[in-house]
Amino acid sequence: MNIIINIVILFCFYSGLAGLDPKSSGKIGSYALIYYVVTTMLAVILGIGLVLCIHPGDTSIKDEIGEGTIEERRPETLDSLLDLLRLVFE
Repeated sequence: MNIIINIVILFCFYSGLAGLDPKSSGKIGSYALIYYVVTTMLAVILGIGLVLCIHPGDTSIKDEIGEGTIEERRPETLDSLLDLLRLVFE
């Protein structure tokens, strides 16, 4: 279903661009390219910043807060219910 929707959106986009004069479509294309580059760069900067702050995969952090030890904790009832609710929307 997702593929069909993407194809319909692309065909609508292409037919809309075909109806424009070349100057307008070039201007829209340049705006789209600039938007894509800027949002991609913001995502890269945000991702690198979060990695430098959080340090994912660093096991010393788990040792400091006491998680990841041999004793496993039982999930609480509220955690289980929230997991069920979260899985409904995936």
